[in-house]
Amino acid sequence: MVERNREMWLSAIGSEAIGQDSDVEQIMLEVDETATDHILQAAMMSDVVEGREKLRGMVRAYGSMLKAASREWLVRGALNRADLHVMLTSSVLHILQTVFPAVREES
Repeated sequence: MVERNREMWLSAIGSEAIGQDSDVEQIMLEVDETATDHILQAAMMSDVVEGREKLRGMVRAYGSMLKAASREWLVRGALNRADLHVMLTSSVLHILQTVFPAVREES
């Protein structure tokens, strides 16, 4: 989808989109929450109660990295699609399996 709609995706994730229009900003915040829900569902972590807000914050931060990585692929050409797949899959798994449990234990 991103590859087919490159310009629309770059426009939506561009830093200029946030803060310029409150309606666009609200839509992007809702998209972040929906994406967070989908990631947690895929990881079978939707029902996490202890540390839930920290977990959601980590996943939203991961979403920002995903957007930046997309620019590295689509704009700069520094990464290719396969690179993104490895980097983003490894990163989210590390966050969910290692980082979140460590942070939750410290709380």
